[in-house]
Amino acid sequence: ELRVVVASHNIHLQKTPITGDDAFGHFPQGYHLAQALGTDYLAIAATSTGGRTAQIQPDPEHPRGFQIQDLPLPPAADDSVEAALAIRAPLAIADLRAARPSVDDAESFQRLRMEGYFTDVPVFDAFDAVAYIPQTSCTQQATAQPSSPDPAPHASSGAARP
Repeated sequence: ELRVVVASHNIHLQKTPITGDDAFGHFPQGYHLAQALGTDYLAIAATSTGGRTAQIQPDPEHPRGFQIQDLPLPPAADDSVEAALAIRAPLAIADLRAARPSVDDAESFQRLRMEGYFTDVPVFDAFDAVAYIPQTSCTQQATAQPSSPDPAPHASSGAARP
């Protein structure tokens, strides 16, 4: 039996469209995977209430147009999943599929941390589970800033460098 694990940011993994101020939703990879694979797609969000996070900050002066900042996590929003999961354990996994029948207020869970901010997302619809890690930190790779954009494609082959 073939299985594939896709590690990505929560917003890319979610099974529901990303809503915003415009009239149209944005459809993340998780939406497309859920449509194609049905119940064989399992979206697991990862979140934390302590430590640090990497956050992209637009910067038109930077060669890539953005910088990655290493920021402390703000406190959990009162109406967020993180506030509900804030426990003292090295790791907790909330199986939302199993919990849904016994959770009377599943629709009240509409906020989840994305980088250093909270965003509106129908958590029980967008994810099958939430992995809660009390403390997170940035890696050296996440905090490193590239000095220049990727090299141009090779002129002879037309292929871009990896």
